[in-house]
Amino acid sequence: GGATRDGSPISPSRADRLDDATVGLSGYPPPHLRWRPFRALGAGADRFKAAGVSNMVDFRATGAAMPRMLVVIDEFHELFNGDDEQAREAVRLLEMIARQGRSAGIHLLLASQTVSGIGARSSKADAIFSQFPLRLSLKNNPAESQAILAPQNKAAADLRYRGEFVFNRDSGDERSNERGVAAYAEPDVFRAAQVRMRLARPGSPPRIFYARRPASWRFEHLT
Repeated sequence: GGATRDGSPISPSRADRLDDATVGLSGYPPPHLRWRPFRALGAGADRFKAAGVSNMVDFRATGAAMPRMLVVIDEFHELFNGDDEQAREAVRLLEMIARQGRSAGIHLLLASQTVSGIGARSSKADAIFSQFPLRLSLKNNPAESQAILAPQNKAAADLRYRGEFVFNRDSGDERSNERGVAAYAEPDVFRAAQVRMRLARPGSPPRIFYARRPASWRFEHLT
């Protein structure tokens, strides 16, 4: 089941046609939405092979165009909860994108309020996190600081100001810590930025798929 961000319902069969929409997921990715980044991954590999190259940089050097894709997963720690087949499949897909996506221009941004304890729930957590040299943490406790940045890196626990953060470009190596303060966007500024981005991409409005909401089947959209 699902619904668009503007409130109109969509069905699973219609959802698999959302090639030009920004799709967000609430709950585990269902099979009919799961494929989009992986189709891009496979298509990229085919185009690289045909051009005799192995990555996006070399492919673009031939004069061919290929867009990048940014996959944002909020509260990603939920993917590691549970020990059923669905949870294991979610982690497997995440690991695949983390390992293979960069060369095809598919990038991951993982966000969460808590990541400590993930390693104890999944043997793949360290393998996935090792693919992320860029790490950022707001103020938290020593355990969370080390889980986000790196073992023994407790710098985020020493932060004092609202919006202050630790940014690290070297997989959490403490010697590479940089401190900064995130800018606060007033609601009207944020809204104006949303409008500008929306106008820059005309067409159908962005859609969001809610896995736990019943779908309203509109057969005219399935033809």
